Amino acid sequence: MVSHIDIRSVKMAAKDHWQGLLSACGVDVPAKGKHGACPICGGTDRFHFMDDHGHGDWHCRQCDEPNHGDGLDLLVRAKGITIIEAAKVVADALALPLPEPKPARKETPKSEAPLIAEKVNKLLAQSVAGQSDYLTKKGLQCPHQKLLKDGSLLLVMQALDGTVTGAQTIKPNGEKRLVSGSQKKGSFLPLSAINGTPDTIIITEGYATALTVSQLHEGLVLAAIDESNLLIVAQLVRERWPDAKIILAGDNDWHTPGELDNNGKPKKNVGKMAAEKTAKAIDGWIALPPTEHKADWDDYRQHHGIEAAKQAFSEGLYQYYVGAELDMYELGSGEVITGTELALLEDMNKTYTHITIGGKHRVVSLKPCQVNGVTHVFEELTQFKNYFLHEGRIAKKLSLGDAWLKWKGKNYKPNGVGFYPEPKRCPDSVYNLFMGLAVEPMEGDCSVYR
Repeated sequence: MVSHIDIRSVKMAAKDHWQGLLSACGVDVPAKGKHGACPICGGTDRFHFMDDHGHGDWHCRQCDEPNHGDGLDLLVRAKGITIIEAAKVVADALALPLPEPKPARKETPKSEAPLIAEKVNKLLAQSVAGQSDYLTKKGLQCPHQKLLKDGSLLLVMQALDGTVTGAQTIKPNGEKRLVSGSQKKGSFLPLSAINGTPDTIIITEGYATALTVSQLHEGLVLAAIDESNLLIVAQLVRERWPDAKIILAGDNDWHTPGELDNNGKPKKNVGKMAAEKTAKAIDGWIALPPTEHKADWDDYRQHHGIEAAKQAFSEGLYQYYVGAELDMYELGSGEVITGTELALLEDMNKTYTHITIGGKHRVVSLKPCQVNGVTHVFEELTQFKNYFLHEGRIAKKLSLGDAWLKWKGKNYKPNGVGFYPEPKRCPDSVYNLFMGLAVEPMEGDCSVYR
C-alpha cells in the first residue's frame, strides 16, 4: 500500500482510465455516456456515468446531495471511505493491469455540431455596450457590459486556455439562460483577462456575486455559473496553479432548522456544502456570508454596505482541512462548531454566567469599576448578543454571544443569585456576586436569595 499520497497526482495519473479503475476497485459503472445502476444508492436507472474530459464524472438523480462528482468522489461515496483512502486505493490499482473499458457511445462528429464560438461571436456582433438593468437594480455600476436587443446581459464563457465555450444571458428580471450549445462543465465567466500566475483566485457561483467579491478581496475572480460547476472549475484552477490560494466565495443557502423542501425532505445548505466539498478537494478556503437567511455576497453587500462586507469576508475566511470532521463539536441547538470555536466559548466562561432572577433570564458579567475595581452587570439576553455582532461568527451563522447561550457547557446558575461573601458557604447552584465567576463553591447552609 502507498504510505503517502498526493491526491492531485493520483487524479492526473487516473485521467482517461476511470472506467477501468473503478471496476478494478470494485465499483461497477455503466459505459461512458450511459445510464445504469447507481453504486451508491442502489437505484436502477438514474445513475449517469458521463466521464467528461476523462475525470470519471458522474451524476445520480436519486442520491442525496452532493449527487455528482468525479471518479474519486464516486469511490469515496460507494465504499464509505475518506478521500485519502480512496486515493491510495486508486494508486494501488494504477499499478495493476486494467480491464478493457466498456464501449463508449458514438460521439456526434464535430462537423455536425454548431460551432459555439461562431454563435457567440455573432451575438457579440449584435450586442451594444451599456449598463445592465439587472446589475443596476443590484446597485452595481458597470457601464460597458454587452447587451442584447431585449436588454439581456451577454456574458461569454471560457475555459482556462481561453477557448470560448458558450455564453450566458441574464434578462433585466434576473432570468438566466445558457446559449444553446454552450459547454458549462469546467467553464466560467472571467471578470478580467487571465495573465501571469495569480497569487489568489476567488471562485463564485454567479456573475453579480463575482462583481461584488472583486471589491471585497484582492485576487483573480471567476464565476463558475452555479454550484454544480464549482468543483470542476476549482480542480482545473488547482491543476494549473498548484501553489495559489483558492477561495470559494460560496452562497449561504441558509434555512430554518427542520424546514422541508417541496418533496417533504429536510432542506440542506447546498451552497455551503458545495463550497466546503470543493475546498476540501483542492485544499482551498471558504468565505460564506454570515447571515441567518439565504444570501450570497452581493446580497450581503446590498444590505450591509461595501465596508462591512469587506470586513465580513476577510474575518470569515476559513479552511476545511482533511480530518476536520474529527475536530467538530455540536452545540446544544444542533449547530456544529470546530475545536477553535469551542475554545472561544470556553474562554467566555471566565467572564459571563447565564442566570435566572424571578424566572427571567439574564447574563451577569464582571465589568471594571472605578470605586470597587470590579462590578457586576445584569443584562437581557438580546442586549448581551448585540455585543458580538461585529465579531467572528460561530458555526458560520451564529454570533459568538448567541452560540454561547446555546452551548450546553456555558456557566449557568438556574436557581437564583446569592449575596454570599464567603465562597465556602455558597451553595453549588448559586452565583456568588462577591467573588465573581472564578469561585469553586462548596455545599453550604445558606438559602438561595429570592
